[in-house]
Amino acid sequence: MLQMSTQRSAHHLERNEPASLAGIRCLADTSMPWLFSFAWLPSLIVENTSFGAGCGRGSSAQKRRASPPLGARSSAGHSLALRLVAKCLWIRLGAWDGSIPEHGCRGILRPMIRKLASDFVHSQSAVWIAALLVASAPMATFGQGTVLVSPELHQDGRLTFRLERSGVHEVLVPLAGLEKPLKMTEAQGVWSVTSAPLLPGTYWYSFLVDGKAELDPLNQDVIPSYTFLNSVVRVPGPGPSPWERTDVPHGEVHHHFYESKLVKGLPGGRSEYFVYTPPGYEAHRSTTYPILYLLHGLSEGAADWTVMGGANFVLDNLIAQGKAKPMVVVMPLGYTDMAVVRMKGPSDKGFGPAITANIAPFREVLLNEIAPRIEAEYRVMKTRDGRALAGLSMGGAQSLHMGLNSAGQDGTGEFAWIGAFSAGTPYVKLPSVSGPARKLRLLWIGCGTGDALLEPNRKFIQDLQQLGYTVKPVETPGAHIWPVWQRNLVDFVQLLF
Repeated sequence: MLQMSTQRSAHHLERNEPASLAGIRCLADTSMPWLFSFAWLPSLIVENTSFGAGCGRGSSAQKRRASPPLGARSSAGHSLALRLVAKCLWIRLGAWDGSIPEHGCRGILRPMIRKLASDFVHSQSAVWIAALLVASAPMATFGQGTVLVSPELHQDGRLTFRLERSGVHEVLVPLAGLEKPLKMTEAQGVWSVTSAPLLPGTYWYSFLVDGKAELDPLNQDVIPSYTFLNSVVRVPGPGPSPWERTDVPHGEVHHHFYESKLVKGLPGGRSEYFVYTPPGYEAHRSTTYPILYLLHGLSEGAADWTVMGGANFVLDNLIAQGKAKPMVVVMPLGYTDMAVVRMKGPSDKGFGPAITANIAPFREVLLNEIAPRIEAEYRVMKTRDGRALAGLSMGGAQSLHMGLNSAGQDGTGEFAWIGAFSAGTPYVKLPSVSGPARKLRLLWIGCGTGDALLEPNRKFIQDLQQLGYTVKPVETPGAHIWPVWQRNLVDFVQLLF
């Protein structure tokens, strides 16, 4: 088991990790029955039928029990066998084509594969298992051997979704940014639909099969969500987008776990946060960096800004272009009571009190549990002018509430730079301190033009202006979706520090 102390796992994110946290759990859940389907091969599977300690998500510091003895075996030969089986498992789980980066998955899949291989496999059996794994790699065909692709990306930004399914009456595709789901049509047992052209960015979607939500079985890129079951598709632009990996120096993303005394409902009390350090952080040990705390939205997790938003690449690219200053970015799990993740929206009974209980109280979590750890372990500025706070949706509401209503040591608050992207302003208390007294360096409030929160945000901006606050209002084409928030982040960080 992972010890409940702060642990650090540093790794380069060569691309976004599409199947971590809750999303990776969905992938693991769907893969596990398949993995155990080899139990009928007694000559290949030996002794153990459980993953033991090795199938838990944690940092590289996680301790695992030693594998049980499997009789006499060559250590060199066994090591080679394990690598062979592991590679073939990656092929089967969709990693070999790059959809799940092997180096980026320090959580469930790599420990799962290692444990599976080390506990189950004789070295002399590895070749047979590898062959079976590759032969059973997921492939959907119809007609005369035509391979199904879903989603299929067209050059003009349209997406074609496909699902092979018989015996159902209706299949819909709820796609981020659309008011109504796309309705699929069926031909020869294959359901399909093509969207209108989409703006570049990251989108989530699912299949509603006779009213039941499902992941796209042909797409193993999954959103890390506590609440919703969604697949992910990334629509590129005509050139590299700021949130995409390009050939520039890259920073590192570090994953930390800690025991929270303040957050309710965490399994084992374990919470987490990610920390981005810019290129050159380790080399320039005398440099102290400004810090941005970046908060996610409701139902999502600490990995949201890297997995979905590509925040680490945004900073890499803008720093390389000289458009943003090198900074440390902290992306924490943003809840004070995990019960709120059972809520799907404002129509749910008790949504208002549940979301409110996760906005104002989060200040204590951030400032009393997370910030002291960051300031002890990273070379960051500890002054107000060296701290920024921003977030999307629920995280935007938390940022506004904390930035506008926290007194700090001198009455001006702990943060001089505040950003809110599509914030839930109906749940934010207006400040009692005037704009001039608050002395903010930047108050940036943005929202999508197709977002239901647009008018509440406009009203909130007007109320702040009447209190003497200087606000930079930004309206971006799009709804309550990642392409809006990705652009918001790009614009916001260029104005910091």
